[in-house]
Amino acid sequence: PNSDQKIRETNPEFRLGDELAINRGFPYYTGAILKTSNRGASWTASNSIPKDFSTIISVDFIDSQTGYICGDNQIKNKFTPKIYKTNDAGNNWIEMKISNFNGSLRRILCRNEYVYCAGYMENNSSSATSVSDGILLMSTNSGVSWSNTIFPLLDHISGIKFIDANTGFICGVFDTSMNKPYSSGIYKTT
Repeated sequence: PNSDQKIRETNPEFRLGDELAINRGFPYYTGAILKTSNRGASWTASNSIPKDFSTIISVDFIDSQTGYICGDNQIKNKFTPKIYKTNDAGNNWIEMKISNFNGSLRRILCRNEYVYCAGYMENNSSSATSVSDGILLMSTNSGVSWSNTIFPLLDHISGIKFIDANTGFICGVFDTSMNKPYSSGIYKTT
């Protein structure tokens, strides 16, 4: 069967972004990058997926050529966050060098040379009220270097949105103890 038929048969979960779709890397799936050039009427699988990228979770493109994907590589319950960039419409992907931490990156957003990536990192502190902290990675130079901000009140950051060059929002969930239901929170920057 062709790629389109295989996609329909396996029915994986997709998120769309500027003519690319990604398959979440559940234990019974491996990561996949699919591309369409006809508004989703047909899809072709990319053969350029990085080999050490088991869970591709988010994609965003600045233009038709330059884009980013994020997620993680899982080995024996340890998650290593990953960010990759393409400059040729997804034909090739280059790994971005980020700080090493246990966790996962869940959302990526790019605006020209600014790239934001949000998720969580494991919290190993004995005084911590949760097992993870929200983390936001930011690059002001198209992924050449990264800084990060930790949000200890959020277990993980699940969404990020900028409405202009300066004003942005992140949202996520937090839990003050392992025995209570989750609550949500929103942070704003100006």
